[in-house]
Amino acid sequence: MSAGPFVIRGYQTDKGTDLMPIRVQPETLLLEIGGVANAPPTGTISDAYGSARVGGGKFQNGLKARYVRIKFTAALAGYKPDAPITLPILNPTVWAGISKGDTGTYLSTAIIVVGVPQPESRA
Repeated sequence: MSAGPFVIRGYQTDKGTDLMPIRVQPETLLLEIGGVANAPPTGTISDAYGSARVGGGKFQNGLKARYVRIKFTAALAGYKPDAPITLPILNPTVWAGISKGDTGTYLSTAIIVVGVPQPESRA
């Protein structure tokens, strides 16, 4: 499945109230886990400290965003069956409430959380 349009939203680190810009697909904001939406934090976005990024290697510019790995519990057209998807979580409060095994929805399809990074790798 090819990537669709992207939007810039705010990303809040665990250690501050400033919001960094992050480029995500609109459907990322519709991810829901345990009844809680992946809504971006409110506030003014500033690139004074750089930007957050969804993926890439450790030598790329930008802060790597905190994320979860999910799998669809039923097949969804355009996605490999049983292949995990990595999605950024924009708000540290939302992310703190997510655990492996939690369920929710993404693209109006049931999902299960199959991975949450360890605390030492959280952004």
